[in-house]
Amino acid sequence: MAVSVTDTLRSFLREVLDTPLKQELLAFFVTNRAMDTVQGLSVWLGRPADEIRAAADSLVKAGLLRKEGEGESAIYSYQPRPEIADLVDAFLNLYQTARAQLQQELSQARQQAEQAWEQLRALQWEQSRFRLILSSMTDGVIVLLPDGTVSYLNEAGAQLLGSTTQGLTGKRLEGSDTPVANLLVQAAREVSQPPYPAITREWNLPNGTVLRANLLPVFDPQKHFMGVVCVLSDITRARQREREQREMLSVLAHD
Repeated sequence: MAVSVTDTLRSFLREVLDTPLKQELLAFFVTNRAMDTVQGLSVWLGRPADEIRAAADSLVKAGLLRKEGEGESAIYSYQPRPEIADLVDAFLNLYQTARAQLQQELSQARQQAEQAWEQLRALQWEQSRFRLILSSMTDGVIVLLPDGTVSYLNEAGAQLLGSTTQGLTGKRLEGSDTPVANLLVQAAREVSQPPYPAITREWNLPNGTVLRANLLPVFDPQKHFMGVVCVLSDITRARQREREQREMLSVLAHD
């Protein structure tokens, strides 16, 4: 509920209740009809005693509080001059309304922060689980950004590229001058151009290794190209078995 602020109340806030501590102190006295010393008020409000004393003495001079005694044993109480009692009531209404609104906003912000934290924890868990799965794969997985920068790769992918995950992550793949890296760069460029085809390649390396590369384009929800996912599989033994089977069949056919 909105509370109107008259010129008189605005002037009262500007000239008399010109600090948050004075406002808090006056609201405390009015709400609780309290009588207490500076030390007691310091405990209640959680503020330094020196600050409480300065604010309370200022409110005494303004005719809002009454002070009985001197020094540490002085007692302060709420006793406003009659002509400003209505202003105090208007201030208290405004103060309590603003405080309630602030508490509601803080509560909503706290709930939103808790929800965001839970979502973040769930996301981190999913990412950790996903990375654990990828890291345990025997196939190499490499994720490339549109400019060829390595966004992610697992240990198997790093080994096939002749490097380490730390040595390649965050760097452009074309900077790694190895046979597999050079072949992968060429294939990724093909996938990175419209119509962004998904392709499969088979490479016979100089060391006798046979690799199958599956490359897929990745898009965001707005269908913008985000990069390329590459899965490298060492199919050397599979190709050897196929060759041995063909040789066996050839021998049997001749017999």
